[in-house]
Amino acid sequence: MIKQLLRQGADCLAFDNLRTGHRDLVPEGVLGEGDIGDRPALMRAFEAFRPDAVIHLAAMATLSECTAEPEACRRTNIEGTANVLAAMQAHAVETLVFASSCAVYAPVKGMERLHEGSALGPASLYGSSKAEGEKRIAASGVRAMMLRIFNVAGADAEGGIGERHACETHLVPLAIEAAFGTRPQIYLYGNDYPTPDGTPIRDYIHVSDVAEAAIRCMHYLQGGGQPQALNLGSGTGVSVKELIAAVEKYSGRTIPTQVKERREGDVACLLADSSHLHRVLGWKPERSGLDTIVQNALSWHRKGIG
Repeated sequence: MIKQLLRQGADCLAFDNLRTGHRDLVPEGVLGEGDIGDRPALMRAFEAFRPDAVIHLAAMATLSECTAEPEACRRTNIEGTANVLAAMQAHAVETLVFASSCAVYAPVKGMERLHEGSALGPASLYGSSKAEGEKRIAASGVRAMMLRIFNVAGADAEGGIGERHACETHLVPLAIEAAFGTRPQIYLYGNDYPTPDGTPIRDYIHVSDVAEAAIRCMHYLQGGGQPQALNLGSGTGVSVKELIAAVEKYSGRTIPTQVKERREGDVACLLADSSHLHRVLGWKPERSGLDTIVQNALSWHRKGIG
């Protein structure tokens, strides 16, 4: 996000506690280290920088860590968002782009696409925390776009930024690690789903497309656009087996797999209808094809794998 903002000539500040982030991935002079749970520190950052818009990405963002640390999830995702809103209101900042999640929707049983009018009903604490964040934003009076983002994947096409997690849970880097032998195998959590190849289908959106969509939402609001919730996905379903096959194709390596029992809460299909976002922004994701996502991720991971 910062890289694309700077490329467009924006003056910006990244406010991050670096719990899961990395100092070396933020350009010099742009990082304001701090935690959104620390309201006085957040207020000081607003006072010093004087922003005219906020793109709010900070969150505990995986189901596993939210389940393991429920109170920390609530403090960060709910109370942290309340602190961001308080700082915005105290400094007369009216424009917000909020990274919400498709996890706010009720699980679907079939293969239908989720649209903004689909029933809400989070099945996880993470999803509930994002839904509560949306509610608080809606009640605040701040002009906000809520981006309900699907499965973010890929890496900076120029190779400078990619996924670097202490405990990896995302499928694309897991498959790449298994391909290069830094992980012994990859698990298939169920191969008997009602999908063409028996494995779950997900909607992957390239991280650079997420950044571009958020920036376009910011400009849309600043131009007088209507605050609303928008789905952000590629609209293309990719199964676990299809993703593994793509990593094998572009890495030239075979990925060992092992079938395990289904995980609680996993659904057969999670697919976005993002047509409303296309109409509102006059834009569609440009990098979110499976081939591009995998090739960009491989380029990034090869740097660390050798």
